[in-house]
Amino acid sequence: MTDEGYFSGSQYDPETVRFFDVAHEGAHIRAIAAHIQHLNVVRGAEYRSIVILPTDQVARASAEMVTELISPLAWPITIADKLPHFVGPLDLVVAVGERADADWASLALITAARRGATTALIGPNRGPLAEDAPHETLTFPLPPTADGGSPSRYIAGLLAVLWSITDAEVIVAERLHELADIADEELQQLSPERDATVNPGRALREFTAQARVLHTASRIDKPADLPVGINVGMAVARCAAQIWSAHGLSGEFVEPELVPMVLERNQDNSARDDIFYDPFLDGEKTLVPLKIIVWGQAESHLPHSLAMACTDPGLSDLVCAVQLLIRAFAATAYDVLKED
Repeated sequence: MTDEGYFSGSQYDPETVRFFDVAHEGAHIRAIAAHIQHLNVVRGAEYRSIVILPTDQVARASAEMVTELISPLAWPITIADKLPHFVGPLDLVVAVGERADADWASLALITAARRGATTALIGPNRGPLAEDAPHETLTFPLPPTADGGSPSRYIAGLLAVLWSITDAEVIVAERLHELADIADEELQQLSPERDATVNPGRALREFTAQARVLHTASRIDKPADLPVGINVGMAVARCAAQIWSAHGLSGEFVEPELVPMVLERNQDNSARDDIFYDPFLDGEKTLVPLKIIVWGQAESHLPHSLAMACTDPGLSDLVCAVQLLIRAFAATAYDVLKED
């Protein structure tokens, strides 16, 4: 391929172009890991609260996933659509998301900084939001060739800020590099050049093609006297549903207790006859199938379902969640082969 063809993109098919953003997930994490030394201002700080301001739905879902996976936390965390009135010198305010023209978030950072709060921005490095941010606002670099939103960037950025408050620089960097290693390993499996038999992301996309999709998981049953554990599947299912929706794919999160009711109603609707249906006027009657993705499980006994689990059961909850989320993100990039 000539340099001209490479840079113009003329030699690439649409699937490869869409996967380009996904392929940077590991690089996003490494870029933040290499930036940890610039977060010393938060180390040892005794914040009253932490406020996270997502500028888009994927950023919000990523923030919710982080707070769920690393709880319990030493400070109360608020995820909000506007700057709370209580924010002051004892608080940390983090704007996260790829919307460069989020005027409300820009104003929130400026206002928070004027009140004496520590501010951070995990978002675009150009555009009004980045340009108008107070000069003392903590920012994070992007990989040189990256463009577009990144769930891994949001997650790694939030982790970097939260971990840096209590943990040493070397420990935080080590954790992030571990995440990046797993991300890169997963991305190798997700290459567009691999078919569905060896690519779990493509298998996921083909399974859900031309179907209504539900993202769910299973509850973790524990004795009442034990603390509630982290449910990786639930955290991933909620975030994956938002990623799919943001990329134009069908996908809604449904709590596991509601799945039987949804299946029953879907079956009833399929069986019900439409008194206004005329085969001569309306043609062949087709129904959109319902497919279920069960995250965080090696197998599923639900009808029309596909289980998605981590390749290594020894991974920590957080690392496993990031691996599965990258798989969900990659599935939005693949084409679906149409049957003749």
